[in-house]
Amino acid sequence: MFELPAAPAHRTKLPEISWKHTAAAAVLLAAITLSACKTAPQSPRLPPQQIETGSTFTLLSPLTFPAGQSQVLFQEGRIVGANAISPRPPYCKLVPHAGAPLSLSPGTLRVGNVSYDERESTGSAMFSITRISLSADPNKPGYTMSCGWSDATTAAEFVSTEQIYSAIRGQFTMQLLR
Repeated sequence: MFELPAAPAHRTKLPEISWKHTAAAAVLLAAITLSACKTAPQSPRLPPQQIETGSTFTLLSPLTFPAGQSQVLFQEGRIVGANAISPRPPYCKLVPHAGAPLSLSPGTLRVGNVSYDERESTGSAMFSITRISLSADPNKPGYTMSCGWSDATTAAEFVSTEQIYSAIRGQFTMQLLR
């Protein structure tokens, strides 16, 4: 008769794996996987990109920068001082490029380009900014109109064309290409 050889003495028997061990391992693996998947912080929504190069802004009445000021601020259709900016409605500021006149006559300013930024890097606290380059003559220095929010908590979105117009109405009209 044929007999199997005996198992060597140094060999140990592996423990049997039960369904309890398998379930516990699966739960542990799922917990590790889920903890590695953190929710990414939400950034502001994408810019509306409704104002395009070639659109126009028409100044309705003469505009002069206040003495010693390098900007004119607009909010709710009025020219306002920096200390009068309200946190809720968006506002716009018009800043001359170097060499641009500080007095403007009524007329058309053409949009050269438009850019967007989440926060202004200069001294002011403007958030979710739409920056519009304006010029009456492309061969002469022009202006930058920046529109956004004065309060970071209300700056979840970039301003729309309607919100920009609400800030500058009475001073400017807008003719958009779209």
